[in-house]
Amino acid sequence: MKWLVFALLLLPGAAHAAEPLGAISALTAGKAPLSLSLQVLLLMSLLATGVLQGDNRGKTYVPAETSPDGRVTPGHFE
Repeated sequence: MKWLVFALLLLPGAAHAAEPLGAISALTAGKAPLSLSLQVLLLMSLLATGVLQGDNRGKTYVPAETSPDGRVTPGHFE
């Protein structure tokens, strides 16, 4: 999702100084555009997600499994 937003920001004419997420607010045609403060909050939350997300590269995901008695073991990375 965050790559989609960044791609929209990089499109020519999609973003300009007055409206950083112009393409996103244009998708809400007929509705009030997103305020600049809301756009900045959205952008900052996307950036924070990318920075603070844990790195699981090189790990193998073991999916959840059910045992014969019906209990479910949670999925995890090894």
